[in-house]
Parts: sequence; C-alpha cells; structure tokens
Amino acid sequence: MLSTLAILFLIAVVLFVLCYKIYGSYMAKIYDLNDDVQTPAEALFDGIDYCPAHPAVLLGHHFASIAGAGPIVGPITAAAMFGWLPAYLWCLIGSAFLGGPHDMGALVASMRHDGKSVGEVVDKWIGRKGKVLFLCFTILALVLVVAVFLQLSAGSFAADPAVAFSATLYIFMALLFGVLIYKYHVPLWLMTVVMVPIVIYACWYGNDAAGSRKCSSFLWRRGAGSLPGIFSLPLFFRYGFFFSLATIWPPISFISPSSSERSAC
Repeated sequence: MLSTLAILFLIAVVLFVLCYKIYGSYMAKIYDLNDDVQTPAEALFDGIDYCPAHPAVLLGHHFASIAGAGPIVGPITAAAMFGWLPAYLWCLIGSAFLGGPHDMGALVASMRHDGKSVGEVVDKWIGRKGKVLFLCFTILALVLVVAVFLQLSAGSFAADPAVAFSATLYIFMALLFGVLIYKYHVPLWLMTVVMVPIVIYACWYGNDAAGSRKCSSFLWRRGAGSLPGIFSLPLFFRYGFFFSLATIWPPISFISPSSSERSAC
C-alpha cells in the first residue's frame, strides 16, 4: 500500500505533467512560440551575457529561481496556520496557473526584446515614469527577499552541517562544471554523472554523525553567543553580489536541484 505522502506526490506529478502538456501548449500558441526562431542567446551570442544553455541547465536555473525563499517558506507557514491541504493545493494550483504562467510570460517578453530585463520592456511600452516606478518596486521587493533569504540561509547553514557542507561544495563544483562544459566541451551527461553523486555523498557525509561534527567544526565556530565561523551574513552578501555580476554559465542551479533539493538553500 502506498503511503499518503507517496499518493500526494504522484498526484502532483500527474497534475504537473498534464498542465505542462495541455496548458503549456495552449500558452505556447498564445505566445506564438517557434523553435525555428533564434533566441537572443544565439542571435547576440558574445560568450558573456548572451550564451546558449543546454535545456536541462536552463530548466535548473528556472527551477531554482521559482523555488526560492518565498515559495518554500510560504507553504510551510501556511501549513502551520491552515493545515497541509490548503498549502498542498496552493503549491499545485499556484504553480500551474499562477507562478508558471507568470514566469513564462516574463521570459517571453524578455526574449522578444533581445533578452533585456522587464524594466526595459516597461520603458519601451509604458514609458520612463513607468520604468522608474517598476524598478523602485522591484528594488524594494528584492531588498526584503534577499534579507529574508540571507537570514534563512545562515540559519539553515548553522542548524544543519549537511546543508552547509553540500552547498559549499557545489558552489565550487558549479564553477568547475561550467568551465569544463563551456570551455573544454565536456559532455553534459558525463559531468552530471560525475557531479551529482558527489553532491549526494556530501549530503550523506554531512548527515553522518562523525561527518556532521567535522563539518560543523569547520564551517561554524560555536562560541559565546557567536554563530558564524567561516560563514557569516557579510559573506553571503559578497557571494550574492559576485554571482550577480558573474557570467551565467556556472550552472550551480542545475547541480543543486538535480542532486538534492535539501542541499539547496
């Protein structure tokens, strides 16, 4: 007999597949998508800002983006307040008919405007004042999101050495991953086969009693009222700032959801 959790998981998988095939195809027709038309990454390729990605890597980027702090923390909070069923339905219906279409629309709008940000799209079709208003709202929203995300990341790193160890490992692995794929043209499947088991092992090692103590003593120095060792909120700020300016080819988002969502923070 299947457990309740397994049944809910299978229902979610079936619903998402049906929505992808039926509703996704409908939206593709609405947006008049055509595989024969070059994307900005191909038409404006420069190897820095415009760089074609493998579909699996691209899926990893978008999956990690939509599964950020809000969609993860929100259902947990809702489940604590209203029970698991409303949160479960929110995740399914919201992802299929709100989150997914929203992100798809934003991507298509950017793609139709040479890969520019939504702020530039607003500037073209609404005007300069609309762009300024939109960017002010976006910056304020991002300040709140990043603040919460940093606090959650630091807390999860401190609470669970497996998260800290595996996340730290795949940050550096992603850089190596991108160099080997895009600079030395190593096949994606080969790098996936090599990298994903390493991250899974890192999660297991971090959960292991001996490994947990070693990871904890290395990553976090617990003393009189102090949390961070080599990790701290300023370090997270620097990490976010650096990767916001770096080229997109280090596929950290591909490694993390492909291996273990528990290691994604």
